[in-house]
Amino acid sequence: MKGLVAAVLMFNASVAFPAIDQVEVTGGVVEGSIEDGLSVFRGIPFAAPPIGDLRWRKPQAVVPWKGIRPAREFAAACMQGWDGETNAPSEDCLYLNIWTGARDSNERRPVMVWIHGGGFAGGMSWETISHGHHLAREGVILVTIAHRLGAFGFLAHEQLAQERGGSLGNYGLWDIVAALRWIQGNIAHFGGDPARVTVFGGSSGAVAVGLLTTSPAASGLFSGAIAQGGSGYFVPNDKVVIEHTERTKIQSAKTLQSLGAETIDAARRIAAERIVQETKAWPPMFTPVLDGDLIQASDSTQYKKGVVSDIPILIGFTSDEAGDQDAESLAFAHEQLNQLPCKHVAAGIRALYSLNNSSDSINTVRYLFRDFGTALPMYKWATLHATKSLPTYVYYFDFREAHQLHGAPHSAEYSIVFGNLLPDASAEVRPLPALIRGYWINFARSGDPNFPGAPRWERFDTRSPRVMALDRKSEMRTWPNITGIEALNEVTKCLPSRYQ
Repeated sequence: MKGLVAAVLMFNASVAFPAIDQVEVTGGVVEGSIEDGLSVFRGIPFAAPPIGDLRWRKPQAVVPWKGIRPAREFAAACMQGWDGETNAPSEDCLYLNIWTGARDSNERRPVMVWIHGGGFAGGMSWETISHGHHLAREGVILVTIAHRLGAFGFLAHEQLAQERGGSLGNYGLWDIVAALRWIQGNIAHFGGDPARVTVFGGSSGAVAVGLLTTSPAASGLFSGAIAQGGSGYFVPNDKVVIEHTERTKIQSAKTLQSLGAETIDAARRIAAERIVQETKAWPPMFTPVLDGDLIQASDSTQYKKGVVSDIPILIGFTSDEAGDQDAESLAFAHEQLNQLPCKHVAAGIRALYSLNNSSDSINTVRYLFRDFGTALPMYKWATLHATKSLPTYVYYFDFREAHQLHGAPHSAEYSIVFGNLLPDASAEVRPLPALIRGYWINFARSGDPNFPGAPRWERFDTRSPRVMALDRKSEMRTWPNITGIEALNEVTKCLPSRYQ
């Protein structure tokens, strides 16, 4: 273990005496704080506040300031209807945070850019779990970014597309692109290397990562991508996403009606808090759509067209992504299987997942939902990427605490990646951060997660699908439940006619 830790901490020699506290960035000079040998900058604006007439528009240029702007406090979270670590969220929320151990701007350290999760409806850039002290001490610069959420980030009303320079939704994704452009222009001042920027995200943040890898608007803004528990729109064909887009447009029109606004301009004058109350729901009402600009087609179609960033990817999921299910979930699964034209495929899936065994079905349907909702899209992504001879690494996180009988839950790996272990983490989990952060950091450094002293992580091979199983005995293993994945892949060939 000593050798493992030493390899991970190879950059530590220079972090004890950081000299970066004031930096000139786009808009003016910011001043951060020195904390435990690191330079930390909080609440740096990367775009103009998207308020007033800028609501539901692409992010605009940073508004310059005079003098030195303090960057010691986190900015407000973006408007949302969730409770949690945040209160008093604001539309004025397009800010980012930086943790760096660099002593000067000549160091050119690798950069990792975190996109938070929350279903595109909640979350924030400064969740305690994603603070960057540990990653920064180990040689990378961590940047966490905010983006507009819910109706503010993804309303897709037809009137918006008709505006000059307008976009049909996806403002939250355009915010991420704006932040990445800011990073390209400014991160060198913090000791970062703009040629080595790895974008990584969890849950909906991982979905955003997937979408950005096939978007021409984000091309060249990052050199590597990590997706944790989410995979973009790797669907059978574009009709699935087109149908989703049409539903979102209908919901957007209904939202304006419920607000009593006949036009988008009128809706821009309505209080943000009222919009939150009218659109607060789960599942979220508004998520990314095909806008013909930032998202031009499903990720699967973009790969087939060759519209994909030629970069290494590291993607994966946990053993219990779907979590607890109930009788209603089981009934829904049977309903969906009953709609399949190919009855032999449906029967095979029921058998593979023990859905006809009443004593076990509630527990096994969680794995059906895990595989169909997360593992299968990840499998498709890995296959498409590897087929192009691009470096592809897949993980399966299965470290489970004693009370987690069915596996590691969704997002369980986040605290380990950042090194911010939860208070109730067991003694057994303590060695994991050094290994897993080592993989993530070395991937950011070189596009290859491997480093001396760690189990060898092989590239994904379509001929023999294997993953790095991260658990009490981390090692390469056959893709979990590959038989189920292959069966579910057959489902995409016999979907109801509206998807053909």
